[in-house]
Amino acid sequence: MSWSVDIPGQPPTTNHLYVRVRGDWNKMTKAPGVAAYQDTAVMLTRLAKPPGFKVDGQLRIAFAFYLRRDADCDNLMKAIQDSIAIALDTNDRLFLPCTTHKSTGHQLPHTIVTVG
Repeated sequence: MSWSVDIPGQPPTTNHLYVRVRGDWNKMTKAPGVAAYQDTAVMLTRLAKPPGFKVDGQLRIAFAFYLRRDADCDNLMKAIQDSIAIALDTNDRLFLPCTTHKSTGHQLPHTIVTVG
């Protein structure tokens, strides 16, 4: 059984997930906006998840990116995969991710994630 969730906004890239705290390389925190993006992704994933859905092994995760500006697909997946793992109460090491679509220039960027 596969199901999808539409997550609004341009995903933060891996390069922009964290910032140094007061210039200290040993202290990092999530960059502004990242936590809010991930919280939204967790909530929407939980709402989209079919009742009784359980992760019982490897899980295919497909991404369709509709972006405002171009970015590397590998870097776009991390923040979303972390959010999906929280929503599904699993570890993202079980995910088999792939990108099925990427286009740029969208005024309302979003990502459609298909699970299963």
